[in-house]
Amino acid sequence: MNVLRSLSCFAFLLTASTLLGCGGSSPTNPEATLAQPQSMVVRTFDFIVSPIESIEADVIATSLNGEKHDLLKNQYSRHIGYSKTVQFRDTDDLVNLLNIELISRNEQQVLANTQIELVDKARYWVFSLGNTDTDDYQLYALHQPNVQHVDGKVPVFILDLDVHKHIGKTAVHMGQQSPPIDISSHGDFKQINMSKDLMNFDLTVNYSDTTTLDCTVWTPEKDSVWNDRAWVVFIVNEQCHLRHVDQ
Repeated sequence: MNVLRSLSCFAFLLTASTLLGCGGSSPTNPEATLAQPQSMVVRTFDFIVSPIESIEADVIATSLNGEKHDLLKNQYSRHIGYSKTVQFRDTDDLVNLLNIELISRNEQQVLANTQIELVDKARYWVFSLGNTDTDDYQLYALHQPNVQHVDGKVPVFILDLDVHKHIGKTAVHMGQQSPPIDISSHGDFKQINMSKDLMNFDLTVNYSDTTTLDCTVWTPEKDSVWNDRAWVVFIVNEQCHLRHVDQ
């Protein structure tokens, strides 16, 4: 498909990038870990598939000393890819780890969990994934990618969140003529510098089990929105979602 104009979605600056699965260990970066971190930002995304608009589940962070923080709560009007950002301005009382749990609102049952390490000035992404019809849920957490700005280009990252569906190597093609880009390692973000004059672009995702996903990503209508930000394409539930990277 011919590409004629511009793109968009949410960017984050960080030093380490490690994906955590349900019940997995936290990312380790001894040099960046402080005894008393002063600030940290967590952006939580809702990618749970549901036939109704409200999800009866919340994402709660709990410190090792029992202090609770709402990351996503009481979403009675929602849309796929909705996100909320929480800033921890003074986190010295939260010890070293935050336990992140997806909790059913009525039964107070833990549906999925993971952990993040408290790191000064860190920016995390937390993903709430699953399907209410199958009661299959996952929580993933990772450091936001570090954006390297290039004059005349728009930084774009690609993240495949269908990790529970496809095991093995995953490669993506940006357009028909582009070489494959390996996106198998979720912690190893690869920045793609794209044109500012884009209306849309095509993605072809090839999985090691021979499954192929094709999608067209449309950029924002206003050139200034696309040109002035960094973006990430989330591949989840066999769809592509464009979001800007919060800087």
